[in-house]
Amino acid sequence: MAPEIIKRVEFDYEKGDVWALGVVFYALICGKFPFKGITNRDLYNKIIKGDYTISKKFNMDTKRLLCKMLESDFKKRKTFYELTQDDFVADKSEAAKIEELKRRNY
Repeated sequence: MAPEIIKRVEFDYEKGDVWALGVVFYALICGKFPFKGITNRDLYNKIIKGDYTISKKFNMDTKRLLCKMLESDFKKRKTFYELTQDDFVADKSEAAKIEELKRRNY
């Protein structure tokens, strides 16, 4: 659930979907969800604050893309189009991305 949904404020559907995709992307590459809480309130507070960590084993392009997707302020969060311009997406062929993921043993 995107931070703006938890806070019950205005929101942008597309940017909510970008956030959700960021959670899925994080889970795929890290093997766990970005946010964890002992209680729902604890979990929601971490989501609202953007309280997560990214392993040092990932390159800067990957970290930057995740940060853009998991930005807690939806007004600052990137759109899908803006994400396609990111170095992680734009500068690599599909084959190069697949090889990089294989190299990381995902």
